[in-house]
Amino acid sequence: MTRLRILGIVFVFACSSALAQTSRPSRLSLLIDKSKPVVYVTFLKETQDSHNEGKYLLFKLINNSPWNIIMDMSGPGDKALGDADLYYTIEDSKAGTIRSGSTICHVCSFNRIHPGKSITFAVSSERIAHDALMRLQYSFAWENDFQIAESNSSHYVEYYFSSLPESVSLSLTRKP
Repeated sequence: MTRLRILGIVFVFACSSALAQTSRPSRLSLLIDKSKPVVYVTFLKETQDSHNEGKYLLFKLINNSPWNIIMDMSGPGDKALGDADLYYTIEDSKAGTIRSGSTICHVCSFNRIHPGKSITFAVSSERIAHDALMRLQYSFAWENDFQIAESNSSHYVEYYFSSLPESVSLSLTRKP
């Protein structure tokens, strides 16, 4: 009888352990919009600054994860140009060389973008070329709890300017 009880207990633990392993959520199930990546950028529209002195493209960065993300940003100099100034590089999409910009700032703040939320920002059309990409750096808020002085985690989201609508893309200056 005791042997049968022990065998029954072992069987219950084995089944519950196997069931727990197979019921783990998939990465896809963690996304807010399952058809989109974890963090992504979309083009909104062409715009001008409030003084009509420069042409810009307005973008939206969306956090599609269930976690806060952290980004370097500054307050916008002009509200017509979005919610914030984000730090990014413009890179040659084939060679990977940086044409302009920086993903790191020295005098800015680290702000959270909450799950399912977004932030708008502008890029001067003078900096954009059809064959280039924009790269923005971010980290997940929970990663900051595990950073050490000589090492940390960071992630990038890229936007390829070749995916702009044709009407916008044609107006871009092709830059070497």
